[in-house]
Amino acid sequence: LHIRAKGSTTDAITAPTLSLTTPASGIATLTISATDTALLSAATTYLYEIEMTDSGGAITTPLDGLLYVQEDRG
Repeated sequence: LHIRAKGSTTDAITAPTLSLTTPASGIATLTISATDTALLSAATTYLYEIEMTDSGGAITTPLDGLLYVQEDRG
């Protein structure tokens, strides 16, 4: 999983965890720690891409898109 600011080639956070919650249904859970979340800037759009590696080592990107971090409205 990569999350980087639009226009950047460097990941904004380096250790998000993506696990298949229900593999047969393709349901996944993304967990980002509070420490990593603090590294994301408010009012910023990030690009994300999820990569999968098959048993032969081939990497594919089945899902990508935009992630917008909104300011805390406390």
